[in-house]
Amino acid sequence: MTEKRKITRIVIAFVSAIVTLFVTGILARYVTPLIAKTPGQISVLNQAYAAVFSVIVCIALGYKKVFKFNFSEYLARCKKDKKNCISLIIGVFIVIAFAIYLTSDAIALPGSEVIYIVIMMLLIGICEEAFFRGALLNTLLDYYGKDDEKKIFKALIVSAVMFGLFHLANINSFLAIFLCIAQCIINIPAGYILGGTYLRTRSIWPCALMHASVDLFLFVAQGMLEGKTEMQMMVTSISVDVCFVILITSLCLLILRKKKLTEVADYYKTECD
Repeated sequence: MTEKRKITRIVIAFVSAIVTLFVTGILARYVTPLIAKTPGQISVLNQAYAAVFSVIVCIALGYKKVFKFNFSEYLARCKKDKKNCISLIIGVFIVIAFAIYLTSDAIALPGSEVIYIVIMMLLIGICEEAFFRGALLNTLLDYYGKDDEKKIFKALIVSAVMFGLFHLANINSFLAIFLCIAQCIINIPAGYILGGTYLRTRSIWPCALMHASVDLFLFVAQGMLEGKTEMQMMVTSISVDVCFVILITSLCLLILRKKKLTEVADYYKTECD
C-alpha cells in the first residue's frame, strides 16, 4: 500500500465520522419522532443509526474481518494464559453490579426502559468500537506499520488520544467543561486498553462488550448522584474518574506489556507472509 493511499484512508475515516454525526443528527431530528414514542425508544433508534453507519464505514475501508470472533480460540488462550481472562472478568463483574443496582430501590424505571438502556449501551459499544478500533486503529496500523512493537504502540497511542478527544463533543455547559475534560482524560487509557483488547483478540466484539459494560457502570454511578448539588456531582465524578484512570492504566500495562506487543507484531508478520 502506497503512502498516499494510507493517508487517504485515514482522511476517509475522519470524514466518514463527521458525515455519520451529521446524517445521524438529521435522522434523529426528522425521522425518529415519526417512529419512536418513549425516551428509551428514541435513544435506541438514534444510537442504531450511528452503529449502522460505523459498521458500514469499517467494512467499506476493508476491515470486515474485525467482526469475526472465535470464542473457542479465545477460551483456549485463556486456559493457556490466565491474564487473557481479565477483560472477561471485568465485564462480568460490571454486569453483575448493574443487575444488583436494578433490583435495588435506587432506580425507578419501567422494565421496558431498562431494556432500552441496555440495548443502547450495546449499540454505543458497537458504534464506537467499529469506528475507533475497527476503522481508525487499523488505518493507523496500516500507516505506521505492524512489523514491530514501537509502530504498533504509536498507532495505539494516537487512536487512544483521538478516542479521548472525541468525548469533548459532550460539552453542553460551563460546569460540564470540567466533567468533560475528566471524561476525555479517562477515555485515553480506556481507548488504549480497548485497542489492546482488539489486538489481543483481533475482534471488536470483546471490545464492544467491555465498552458497553463500562457505560452501564457509569450509568449506575450517575444514578447514585441524583439529588446532589452540581458541585458535589463534579467532585464525586472527578474522584471516581481518578480512581478509574489508575485502575485502567494498570490494566494497560498488563494487557499490552512489551512481551504481548511483540506477540502482536509477530502475528501481523505471519499474516503478511
